[in-house]
Amino acid sequence: MGTKVNGAWVGSGDLLLWLQAFDFGLTNYAIQKMSAAHAQQDIRDLSHWFSSTLVILLVLAAAIVLVGPLAAQLVYQPFDLGPAAESELEAAFVWGLWAVALTIASYAFTGLARALQAPIVTMGAVVLGSVLGVLISWWFLLHGGGVRSVAYGMFARALVAFAGGAAAFVIFHRRQQVLLGLPSRRHLREGLAVMPYSGLGALGYAVSNQSDNFLVASLLGPHVATQFNTMRRTADVARSVIETLGAANFAGFSHVFARDGAAGSRGAYRRLLGLHGLLSLALGGGFIVLNEWFMQLWIGPGFYLGSLVNTLMALQVFMTTRAYLHNTLNRAMVAPRFAFAVLIVEAIVKVTLVLTVAYRLGVQGVLLAGLGVATVSLTVMATRNATQLAVPDWQWLGVVGGLILVSLVREVNLWLALALLAGLVAGFALLVVRRGRGMGERHDA
Repeated sequence: MGTKVNGAWVGSGDLLLWLQAFDFGLTNYAIQKMSAAHAQQDIRDLSHWFSSTLVILLVLAAAIVLVGPLAAQLVYQPFDLGPAAESELEAAFVWGLWAVALTIASYAFTGLARALQAPIVTMGAVVLGSVLGVLISWWFLLHGGGVRSVAYGMFARALVAFAGGAAAFVIFHRRQQVLLGLPSRRHLREGLAVMPYSGLGALGYAVSNQSDNFLVASLLGPHVATQFNTMRRTADVARSVIETLGAANFAGFSHVFARDGAAGSRGAYRRLLGLHGLLSLALGGGFIVLNEWFMQLWIGPGFYLGSLVNTLMALQVFMTTRAYLHNTLNRAMVAPRFAFAVLIVEAIVKVTLVLTVAYRLGVQGVLLAGLGVATVSLTVMATRNATQLAVPDWQWLGVVGGLILVSLVREVNLWLALALLAGLVAGFALLVVRRGRGMGERHDA
C-alpha cells in the first residue's frame, strides 16, 4: 500500500478505536448488574438488563453507521494526500465504521456471556473472526485490494463476533438462563442515566491509550506513523493479552467484594496484581529482547526506531495496563464516578502534553508523555485501592526495574538478556505462587 497511505490509515485507525468506546461504558455497568442478578438467580432482572443493553447498543451502532461517513471526508485532511488515495481511504473508513457498529452491538452478547461465566462461545467467535479477518485482508492485499483490504478484514472479524454472540444467546435461552423479551423502562432509564459519566470515562481511556498512531501521523507525518505502528505491533498484541485480566475478572471481583467485603477480597486483589506483573514482565521483557530481531526477520531493519523507543514502548504497555487494572478494580468496589473522572483527566493531560511539548522530541516524546501520565494515574488509583483494601502496590516498581535491567543487558548480548529475563520471570512466578499459597492457608485457617 505504501508507507504514506498506510500511515494515514494507521492514524485514522485510532479514531475507529475511539468509536469502539461509543457504548458509553454501558457494557461494564450492565455486566455488573447481570452478574449480581445471576448470583441471586433472578433471571427476569438479568433478562431485562440484557435486552435493555442490546437495544441501547443497537441504537448507538446505527448512529455510527449513519453519522460516521460524514466525518470520513475530514479525517484525512491533515495528511496531504492525493485525491485518489484520499478517496480510497474514505471508502475504507466507511467499512471500518460498519465493523465498529457490529462490534458495539456484539458487546451486549459478550457482556451476557461474562455475567453468566460462560464465555467460551463468544471468545471462540472472537478468535475465529480474528483469524478469518487476517486471511481476508491478506487475500485482498495480494489481489489489488489496497487499503480497503484491511477494512474488509475488520468487517469480517466483527461480523463473526456478532454471529457468535447471537449463537451464545440462543444457547443461553434454550438453557433458560436468559429470557427473550422487551426491555423495561426502569432498566432503560438506569442504563441511560449512567452513560454520561461512564461514557466520558470510556472515551477518555480510548483517547489516552489509543491515540499514539493518530498523534504521530498528524504531527510527525504518515511515514513515521507507519514505522511507529509496525515496530510496536507485537507490543500491541502483548497489551491485548495483559488487558484481558481486568476485563475477565471485573464481574467476579465485584461479586467477591460485595459478598465478602475488603477482608475477603484482598487475596483476589493480590493475585490479580501478581498475574499482571508476571505477564507484563514476561511479554514486555520478550518484546525488549526480541523485537529488533523480529523486525529484521519480518520487514527489514529500516522500520526499527532504536532500543530507547523499543524500551519505552514496553514500559508504556506495562504502566498503562497497570493503571487501568487499578481503575477497573476500583470501579468494581465503589461508585465509579471518580475512576471515570481520572480516565477523562488522563486523556486531556496526555493530548495537551503531546500537542504542546512532547512532539518536539519526536516519537520518544509521545511515548514519554503517555508514560508520565500513566504513572500519575497508577499512583492515584493504587493509593485509592490501598485505602479500601489496606494492600499497597509497590510491585510495579520491581517490574519497571526488571524491564530496564533487561534492556540494559540486551545492549550487551541478546542471549545474556534472554537468560536474565528467564530468571526474573521464574523468580517472579515463584513469588506469586508462594503468596497465593500463603493467602490460601490463612483463608482456610
